Amino acid sequence: MLVVLGTVAAAVVVGIVVVAWRTSPRHRVDAALAHPRPAHREWARREEQLRRRRP
Repeated sequence: MLVVLGTVAAAVVVGIVVVAWRTSPRHRVDAALAHPRPAHREWARREEQLRRRRP
C-alpha cells in the first residue's frame, strides 16, 4: 500500500514539475526557436533580445 502511495505521489510531483517547466517563459522561447515556422523563430529572437536588455 505504501509503495503504491509513494509511486502516485512521485508521479504527481513529476507531473507538476513538467507542467511548470513547459509553461515557463524560458521553455516557450526555446520551443519557438526550434519551430519550423519563421514567425515563431522571429518572435523568439525578439524575446531573447528583450530578456538580455532587462536587468
